[in-house]
Parts: sequence; structure tokens; C-alpha cells
Amino acid sequence: MFEFALLARRLPCWQCFAISVTLTIALHAERLPIQVYTPTDGLAQSTVHRIHRDRHGFLWFGTSEGLSRYDGYEFVTYRDRSRPTQPRVRAILDTSDGALWTGGDSGLCRVNPSTDAAPVYDCASPSSGRASVQALFEESPGVLLAGADTGLYRVH
Repeated sequence: MFEFALLARRLPCWQCFAISVTLTIALHAERLPIQVYTPTDGLAQSTVHRIHRDRHGFLWFGTSEGLSRYDGYEFVTYRDRSRPTQPRVRAILDTSDGALWTGGDSGLCRVNPSTDAAPVYDCASPSSGRASVQALFEESPGVLLAGADTGLYRVH
């Protein structure tokens, strides 16, 4: 406090006020609580490409090894049991009819998370070759736009 008092004698009043406000803010600054989630917590994989909140409040995470849902307490990871490796999920969309769509290196997938143990995946690439879907948008009920590395597709 002694050094601050000496400094205050040399500065105009408005500068002293600015310094005291800055010091007060710095002294009362708090550290934000940060929680790190990893596969040991139930997340499909540590590399997260997309985060989406659906109309029910669930958070969906598209990772390099599939899709995870977080309800605020725990993760549920959805796996396509017919695949040896899980699809990389780069886009997530829940549509007005209640469907959940994902896009990624496997193309466009409709995911029905009816049960945690065996979700139903229905995937197709929007072109004759392999297309990586990067973005999804519901243009109107029943019509999706899929942005891929091979172009923009309208899916009915």
C-alpha cells in the first residue's frame, strides 16, 4: 500500500481511479471451473469435430470414433455394430420429424437411438463415390441439404 500511495501523489485523480479499478478487478478475478472429458468418462473419442444441442436439451458430440450423447450427468456412445471402425462424425442435425442425422467420412447417416445398446444406423454416400459430409441443414420438412467435399446435395 505504501508504494501505491507514493504513486497516487504523482498522478492526476482520474488515473488513480483507473488504476484502483483495474487492481480491484484483478484481485477479484476468479478462475473458471473447467472439466475435461475423455473416453474414460464415456466420450467416444477425444477428438471432437462437432457439438450439437438437440431440442430435448441433450448434447451430441461428433468424434473421430463415432457419436456420443451427454445428458448433463453421463455419456452414452452409439456404435454401429456392423462396422469394424466407427464413422468419423463431422456434422449433426436433428430434424423437425425427430430424426437424428450425422454426416462424415461415411456419408450421410440417419441414426435412430431407440435403445442405448443397439442404435439403428442407415448410411449412404450422397454421390457415386465416397463423399465426406461436412455440414447439414434442414431446408424444409423431409428435405436436407448436405454439404460435402464433392459438392452440395439435396436429400429427400
